[in-house]
Amino acid sequence: GAIDIPESWLGRKSKENFFVLRVTGDSMYPIYLDGDVVLVLKQNETDYSGQIAVAIYDDECATLKKIEYDSARSWVRMLPINMMYSPITIEGERIEHCKILGIPKKLIRNIEKY
Repeated sequence: GAIDIPESWLGRKSKENFFVLRVTGDSMYPIYLDGDVVLVLKQNETDYSGQIAVAIYDDECATLKKIEYDSARSWVRMLPINMMYSPITIEGERIEHCKILGIPKKLIRNIEKY
């Protein structure tokens, strides 16, 4: 379905600079819950190691995780907040098939569900 995003949420950017992601699963619990909607600012890298971002790896697996990397960016570690899940480490040839899609800027949660 479509989500109407108020202009005030966009700051000085246009709607084309954003996309909306629906969270599935609980790997980022308790910050993000299954069914949450996140307004994501498109950018192809994080601002710092340890920032939460939307990434794609192995050319097809999209995820919302805390992203860590070394200064040479020879490896990327995608960390869930929920300790029940293991980190995903991308290195070697796989690093070429991993990219950042954007940074979450707004969390939209339907509280009637809870």
